[in-house]
Amino acid sequence: MKFQCAGSLFRVFIFIICCLALLLSGCSKSVNNRIPSTATAAGLAGLPEEPNENSILNKTSEELLASGHAYLSMQNPGLARMHFSAAIQKDPNLVDAYIGLGTIEQKSGNLGGAIRFFAKAAETDPTSLKPFVKLSRALRQDSKLDQAEKAILKATELAPDDLDVLTERAILHDQQGHPQHAEPIYRQILERDPKRADIINNLGVNYMLQEKYAEAIDLFRQALQMDRSVARTKNNLATAYALSGDEQNALRVFTGTIGKAQAYNNLGYLYMTSGRLDDAERVLQKALELNPRFYTRAQENLDRVQHMRAVNLSR
Repeated sequence: MKFQCAGSLFRVFIFIICCLALLLSGCSKSVNNRIPSTATAAGLAGLPEEPNENSILNKTSEELLASGHAYLSMQNPGLARMHFSAAIQKDPNLVDAYIGLGTIEQKSGNLGGAIRFFAKAAETDPTSLKPFVKLSRALRQDSKLDQAEKAILKATELAPDDLDVLTERAILHDQQGHPQHAEPIYRQILERDPKRADIINNLGVNYMLQEKYAEAIDLFRQALQMDRSVARTKNNLATAYALSGDEQNALRVFTGTIGKAQAYNNLGYLYMTSGRLDDAERVLQKALELNPRFYTRAQENLDRVQHMRAVNLSR
């Protein structure tokens, strides 16, 4: 039994499941491999162990920019922000410093701040491609799709065949509800670079938006053959199985990425979102049986199922 979801609701449903990797993992604990923010920069050429005001003031804008990128790669946003800001004080036209600050805000979830910095970078140099691509992506992530389209159209004018531009255009088409326009762009990218597992994954999501679940499953499998470590693609494969009505394989793949209790919860969320309330209740109860103390998200979703059922009965 395939899922039946209508129009824009179905599109939002797919993007919630597929584009936010493992969003539905509930209370699961993730391993954070980031270098702690207190880590020194020892071992990276040109970076002091503990930057101070004097060491920053003595650097050129280019040196500050390089240090900002180095700290950003070390997952130390505090020191990266300090160096990018100092670089801008020395050179207000340093586009890459605005982009660095925008990237920090984007990674922290502050899309408004990211948009402001990327827009400032684009304003500073309207001939530079990177700020417009970054701006479009941040606007799209903030659901400001009309503004995102304007930014990516500007990027397209600057470099119509750039792979990053093409990728952002395709994703935006998908999110706007025009997967038929996105599909040929994904295929254009793959003609030039057929080993792009991320684009194969995106094309799989595109097929799910078109309710071509068998084709989506084939693409996710193909992407995983290239890189079996990508949890997002595994999650998407499980979702495609579920949407096609193959509960057994959906649970198998979900279990392999997030554990059995969370797998049942994810499947319950899928059933709930598509209106299959009896199936949602069945698998969410199973999630609670498997892990009643730890897996509180299953109970939250089960409460939502009961509320939806009560609303349906009152109509």
